[in-house]
Amino acid sequence: MGMISGIVLTFVAMTVLAIGANTSSYGMTFFDESGECLSIKSFEVMQVVDDNHALAHEVEWNQVLRRYVPTDLLVLLTNDNGEYYYDDQIIEVPQGMCMRQIGIYKYQTIKEDIYKTVPIVKLMSK
Repeated sequence: MGMISGIVLTFVAMTVLAIGANTSSYGMTFFDESGECLSIKSFEVMQVVDDNHALAHEVEWNQVLRRYVPTDLLVLLTNDNGEYYYDDQIIEVPQGMCMRQIGIYKYQTIKEDIYKTVPIVKLMSK
């Protein structure tokens, strides 16, 4: 009887985990539909999270300083086209495209040991 209840309990737990995996993965929650355009500017990769995701600051080109300057917007960039991100990479947003919000990402900072929530964005047409 104990073995049967163990098998049933394992099956129920796996089902619950599988359902949860559809909505949240590694602190990521994806929307059913794409949201609004958040930016048409460029982004600089701050930290690569995994092959298809990177934390990045929105940046603007400063003519006086002759370099990119970060704005206050921090996002999690995502792509599904097999390209890899690397630290300090500049991601240019082409004309007619924008970074559209597709979800949110919650993570814990190492230095400050606090939780942050940032939008997950993907390059899409306007």
